Amino acid sequence: RYVKQNQQRTLSIPGDLHLSFYPKLGIRVGALSLSEFGSDAVFASVAGATVSVELLPLLSKQVVVDRVQVDGLSASIVRGQDGRFNFDDLVTPGATPEAPAADAPQAETPAFRLDIDRVKIDNAAVRYQDRISGTQLSVSQWNLQTGRIADKTPTTLELSATIDGVQPKAAMRFKLAGGMTMDLGARTVAFADLAASVQGDLQHGATMLSGLDLAFDAEKLQLEPDAMRLAARTVVLLAKGASAGNRFDAKAELGSLALDGATRRVAADRVVLTASGTRQDDPFTLSLNAPRLNLSPEAASGETITGAVTLTGRQKLDARFALAGVSGNARSFAISSITLDYDAASADSAAVGRVSTALAGNLDTRVFELRQIDGTVKIDNPGIPARTVTLPIQGRLRADLGKGSLTADLRTRFDDSTIEARLAMPTLAPPSYDFDVTIDTLDADRYRSTAPTGATASGSAPATTGSESTIDLSALKDLRASGHLRIGALKVGNVRLSQLDLTLNAADGKLQLDPIKAGLYGGSMQAAAGVDANRNAYRLKTTLSGVQVGPLLKDAADQDMLEGKGNVVVDVTTGGTVVPALKRGLDGRVGIRLSDGAIRGINIAERIRKAKSLLGATKAAEAADKSEKTDFSELSLTATLAKGVATSDDLTMASPLLRAKGAGQVDIGADTLDYTIRPKLVATAKGQQGKTYEQLPGIEMPVRIHGALDAPQFKPDYAAAAMSAAKSEIGGQLLEKAGGGKAGGLLGSLLGKEKAKPATGDAGTPEPADPKKKARELLKGLFN
Repeated sequence: RYVKQNQQRTLSIPGDLHLSFYPKLGIRVGALSLSEFGSDAVFASVAGATVSVELLPLLSKQVVVDRVQVDGLSASIVRGQDGRFNFDDLVTPGATPEAPAADAPQAETPAFRLDIDRVKIDNAAVRYQDRISGTQLSVSQWNLQTGRIADKTPTTLELSATIDGVQPKAAMRFKLAGGMTMDLGARTVAFADLAASVQGDLQHGATMLSGLDLAFDAEKLQLEPDAMRLAARTVVLLAKGASAGNRFDAKAELGSLALDGATRRVAADRVVLTASGTRQDDPFTLSLNAPRLNLSPEAASGETITGAVTLTGRQKLDARFALAGVSGNARSFAISSITLDYDAASADSAAVGRVSTALAGNLDTRVFELRQIDGTVKIDNPGIPARTVTLPIQGRLRADLGKGSLTADLRTRFDDSTIEARLAMPTLAPPSYDFDVTIDTLDADRYRSTAPTGATASGSAPATTGSESTIDLSALKDLRASGHLRIGALKVGNVRLSQLDLTLNAADGKLQLDPIKAGLYGGSMQAAAGVDANRNAYRLKTTLSGVQVGPLLKDAADQDMLEGKGNVVVDVTTGGTVVPALKRGLDGRVGIRLSDGAIRGINIAERIRKAKSLLGATKAAEAADKSEKTDFSELSLTATLAKGVATSDDLTMASPLLRAKGAGQVDIGADTLDYTIRPKLVATAKGQQGKTYEQLPGIEMPVRIHGALDAPQFKPDYAAAAMSAAKSEIGGQLLEKAGGGKAGGLLGSLLGKEKAKPATGDAGTPEPADPKKKARELLKGLFN
């Protein structure tokens, strides 16, 4: 009733109380429970408890506790949304008692001498819930057992418990054992041969630690709780486990350790750290040696710290580092020299280098700087044409962990290239990137990996070709980046650009290069490109102005079918995860307008004027003859792309004595074309701004261009050319140019302009002329 009235809690003792008086004064109780504040819900309970004190010391006004035993302790601790615990009302100090009068007699206070024969807690359980952070943990099978506990008396301590958690998710077993001595006068606790361990599984966020095995051993450890001091000697920490398929086994040894919370001093001697394990199935080792380290608010000092990291397997690394000249205080520090030597290899690539720098840091603002970075890296890769590249690196790096940002300024020079870069991460979590890079000249082809040719080592062909490899855009989905790139002269894919200037932005799985500006083969380029990783979609818009197309096609695709200077407009989209799908998915429009150029592989005008055996004997398709070309003064066409097929029906071409039109398709997905050009030999010397194909009469000879893009076939239609010549109004002009003789006579007869022939021996009437036969004879006469 007292508890109910004064604490608003219910104390329930359903069993009997058992008292003993001799030789020890004690009390034993069975089940006991205490409710929550203002509720009947149970806050804490015990299955049984026993407390006894020595009787005889009481006669000397001393209290000597003989035994404390608690069985089946259970408690539920809750931190509410207001930050208060459900036991705060039990520990809130009461009113200060009224001070006795100065002349009032002082009652003697019995002396208290701690001397407990043993303390034992069996099968205790405590549940903890934090409604602010969401933490939910329970400690069960909590067992505690001690030997004699008395002032300055060594004793033993054993503790074990099972820890389970919902947030964080945990299933662990904890054990602790060692010797213990308390000094009540000095208010210290000293442990000897202390050993603690934790085993089980722990998940925090997305990180899962499985098979966790933690151990702590200390030969000597002394605590001064009031002064917030800790001193330890010969300390060993062990950690084993696995995470995301990677294993680790770490060990830390300290010869001595001293912590002073009041003065904020840390001193450690003979610190040795070793670790081993696997990273993505590749074994690794790590070592660190710090002979002495002292930190305080006034100063920081230490001897040279050395370490090494090795990685073997598919990825190889052998790195060694040293940190010397530690100075500063607890708020800021500096390391005057940091050196790193490394030798790394992966597949056929290798890198060897050395980096040196100095480090300055401020622990209050959490700003750290690597000043005067100076290093060299040598890269060896037989897959790139240059094979070996040596890069000197200079710069500085600044990390502001308070704001969660990082900036770096770097400069390097290799071969003919000088690179200056300003790199930044405005946010470290989630990561975002900014860059501003300037390069004077760069031949990227020197450093591009070249795919091996031929069969595999076993002699069989690869299962998939490079064009069938899946294009993985997953890295773009979480990429947040923006930046600017300028290159004075660039060669990439054998294409040469000048004054390249591009802007990049990436967010939400989309990457945009807009704008892209550059000088290109005597002209200029304005472009924009985009990639959408969410849909595996691509887009390209570009305008080439005043560009020499011939050198561009030769360098870009090793094709020299087309020459000329002019403008090209491209606006295409596509999608897919492999290159063939991208080619088959092309949609959009292309426009070309060129002047003063040529189509290589055939000289159409020459074929019309000088071809032989026009009918019957030469009807097969002919391979392109790169020594021949058809010159033009102007050429234009537009094409519509749908599902990888470009269709064009408006090709126009003009040159002196020649006009042409054309139509057909190019199947980009299949790398084939089927296009027919209809050139016409005309009697005009005007090319540009002259009359059109339809406005001029002439001899027309269709030419079909078909087959593979890299080896097209040309098939002139000589029969059509002959018929066109027979019917063309230009025949009269050709007759005048042909003059008399066999050709002139045939042409004149065909066109009804034949001159009177001298009489022959035959007096019969001539047979009617066969136009096709006349045409054959005409052209044979013209071209023989």
